[in-house]
Amino acid sequence: MDLPFFNDSDYEVYMRSRHRRRQRSASIASTSTILPDVADDDNEFCEVVEEDANPDILFASEVIDLTKDDSERLVQHHRPDEAGLDSVTTPCGTTVKPQNFIQVRDQYLGELKINFIQVTAIIRDRHGSVYIRGIPYTKLRHLNGKIRDRVNEVCMVLHMLKEPNKKPDPPVLVDVEPDQVIRWRTLVVTNARYPAHAVGIDRYARSFRSLEQQRIVAEKSGHIVCRWSISIIYSINSRNRTRPDEELIEHLQSEDILNPDHRVSDSTISEAWRGRRKRGGAWNAHPESSTPLGTPILRRPDQAYTLFDSFSGAGGVSRGAQDASYKVRYAIDKEPEV
Repeated sequence: MDLPFFNDSDYEVYMRSRHRRRQRSASIASTSTILPDVADDDNEFCEVVEEDANPDILFASEVIDLTKDDSERLVQHHRPDEAGLDSVTTPCGTTVKPQNFIQVRDQYLGELKINFIQVTAIIRDRHGSVYIRGIPYTKLRHLNGKIRDRVNEVCMVLHMLKEPNKKPDPPVLVDVEPDQVIRWRTLVVTNARYPAHAVGIDRYARSFRSLEQQRIVAEKSGHIVCRWSISIIYSINSRNRTRPDEELIEHLQSEDILNPDHRVSDSTISEAWRGRRKRGGAWNAHPESSTPLGTPILRRPDQAYTLFDSFSGAGGVSRGAQDASYKVRYAIDKEPEV
């Protein structure tokens, strides 16, 4: 099974999440990358948000306190006194090895429930305790409606710690105890748009099962599909605490996909969403104006490139673009008065 590559080196940062929820404070920014769904009339995103200190934001109040004794292993570099193991057999009888994809129980990062782990290492710490370390995944239903929920569709969770004037550290990993493992699952990582590679609940149809029962069986037995990642960027403030400064939800791109059977070119996905690119601009272009880039074309007098000003503020960018003969189609800002 081909999976996204993550380096589990001595410089890898990981997070030992607890089985409890933590006190939370306000987030600075929340950003969504738009990619509508071709299978539905509705967009795959239920909403696009760019808000400040809103309690409905997914990680709006998440705080991880690094000053408490019980948080000693929340955010740490890989410890030299940890030993790597080839495998571990869990109490449920499942043998777990690196590169396995497993379903877990009772696992949280802040208030976000973690349902699956892509195993990168099995480690034994200096006290003899064994942990399964890996990349966390959450079901779309736990993202507070930011992405439409689909059967067995998940989102990769990438927590990154950023210090002032430095690039963010590699995404954190999580450690789970062997008794939290439920079973193996099959993961499909793809940048194809839904419903490609999706789990069809019809294959689980039986005369004695209702539609909801089919869904339950599919969730327990079907493969898992990941098309999305959510990045949560933290910084250390003056009180030596970490809190999320930014959330970024992104659809996976072709460079993230190792298995060619699950990879689609980014240009194909882009054109399926926005339409064919039209040389000279899409505004008032001739319907047949899509031509090879090497072919000379005559630009129509009223043809123009379009602009979406997503942080318009007082409108300086939009005005400048308009003066440069762009067609300003949309302009938005998080401030209500704008």
